[in-house]
Amino acid sequence: MKVALVTTPPRRRSGIGDYTRDLLPHLARHVEVEVFVEDGLEGGEIAGCPTQPLSSLDPMKVDRILYQLGNERCHGFMLPAIREFGGTVVLHDWVLFDLAMGGVPGLERGGLKGHLAALKAGGLSQARVYARARSARRLPRSPEALVRELKEREGGPGSFSLMEGWHDWEGEGRWSSAWSVLSVDLQSAGELELVVDLPAGRTLELLGAEGSLGSLQGRGGTKLRVPLPGDSQVVMGLRVTPATPIPEQRRAQDDRILGAFVRSIRVLCGGAEKTLDLTGEATGSARMDPLARARFDLPLNRPVVRLADAFLVHSDWMRSRILNQRNAPTPIGLGPHGSAPFTEEADREEARRALGLPAGATIVTSFGAIQEHKRPEPLLRAFALACKEVDGLHLVLAGEDRLEQLDLSALVEELGLRPHLTVTGFLSEEDITRHLVAADLCVNLRGPSTGGTSGAIARAMGVGRLVLTSDQGEQAEWPEACVRRVPVGEGEGARLQELIAELAGDSGSRLQAEAAAREFVRDVSSWERVGASYAQLLDLLPCHRSRARSLISEAVDAADERRRGRREQSS
Repeated sequence: MKVALVTTPPRRRSGIGDYTRDLLPHLARHVEVEVFVEDGLEGGEIAGCPTQPLSSLDPMKVDRILYQLGNERCHGFMLPAIREFGGTVVLHDWVLFDLAMGGVPGLERGGLKGHLAALKAGGLSQARVYARARSARRLPRSPEALVRELKEREGGPGSFSLMEGWHDWEGEGRWSSAWSVLSVDLQSAGELELVVDLPAGRTLELLGAEGSLGSLQGRGGTKLRVPLPGDSQVVMGLRVTPATPIPEQRRAQDDRILGAFVRSIRVLCGGAEKTLDLTGEATGSARMDPLARARFDLPLNRPVVRLADAFLVHSDWMRSRILNQRNAPTPIGLGPHGSAPFTEEADREEARRALGLPAGATIVTSFGAIQEHKRPEPLLRAFALACKEVDGLHLVLAGEDRLEQLDLSALVEELGLRPHLTVTGFLSEEDITRHLVAADLCVNLRGPSTGGTSGAIARAMGVGRLVLTSDQGEQAEWPEACVRRVPVGEGEGARLQELIAELAGDSGSRLQAEAAAREFVRDVSSWERVGASYAQLLDLLPCHRSRARSLISEAVDAADERRRGRREQSS
């Protein structure tokens, strides 16, 4: 069997790309695989297979088309191929909000086309949610009003800090978004100086609570100086228009909303100079969009779920959702998410020394980017209560901070958890494995969920770790012997506290669950077994409809030819 595998290009950082890289060598033992990626991003290899542009795919020359697709904006390029060719989709997420924003024309721009696109991609109920979110974008709330609101918040802004709307530090500076906020502490009148790279054709405007303080026109590197009053809490906004992607972004397939590249921010006051540390953490996210906040109510998945010919999924929960939406018999293969068995001797103490974690502590580790829907606040509050019951607990949040509303630092200070907490930031593959090895207990919570089976849980099981999971949706299907389930909402905090305190003192239960996890990976979910399962399921699932139509056409033509031959012989 020859399979065209459509996936994320190797140059992108992608969870589904990592999944494909792990799967591919094992799938290739059973079928012939060709790998296709977005046009312009081909080149390089995935697990030894060269990548080709999707436009070069001839559906008649392959037996199956297999899409590795999930809620990633960069997967929007797959939608036209699914519509034209059909094929089998490995559906990694039920909520495809980010994919739809990147792949369905009109959704981000709004207007009549956007509302019609939402109706087509999500149906009437989702179109209503979309309309409400778009209306919230248009509420008469000026940037000046937002600056006033931030200034008047309880506690006020930081003394001299970046607030909302900033991207990460990039070595020589930091991108603002289209709308970003900072605060300045001034005891007397002074000046603010910004040194920025502003792309040609853009305008940067510095706004105070009463209106514009100054502006710049884009012409590369430039400097803006504005006078400031002697106000102990000055909150300002940077507005950049337009914020459409620049050519470098398009070439790099960078889908961030970028405003100006800020190289330095200085305050000059009474002969003294103070420079803002741009490398520090901002107190908010670059995403303040009501539409993005409604993402879990906007699956927008009809262009995939209604148009694919067949599916491979990792949970019965996902299978049921697909069948309910299509309301028709649909070929769906169900198989486990792959795991890599950890073959080296797992030395917890050695891993802890390498990571600088406290020796002798009970390490509780939550894996993955820190986001509201992964329940960090209930976890932190439950952990703080467990620390009052049990000595020697230490929590690791192993991932980068992507919180949009929760102030992580403030919550940690409120709970007094600073000595008991490590926040790692983004981790390399090597350090992810080290943290898994170092952990006594792992946590992976969801609520709400995109419906995707967690690769972090699969990875933890590969190392043989007990995981606390949310008792809902796809997460409720992990083997009971390998996990402990936590309700979402009412009772969540109490159950988390109970489990953390109980398991910290029960190494026997932890060891039993660790053995069960290793057994599950060995017997069910190793990548070797998953690769073989893929090949078996693809053999049972139908070919893509573009090939099926052609085969039918060929059969009809052959039958016509035979009939003509018989008529000629009889005459």
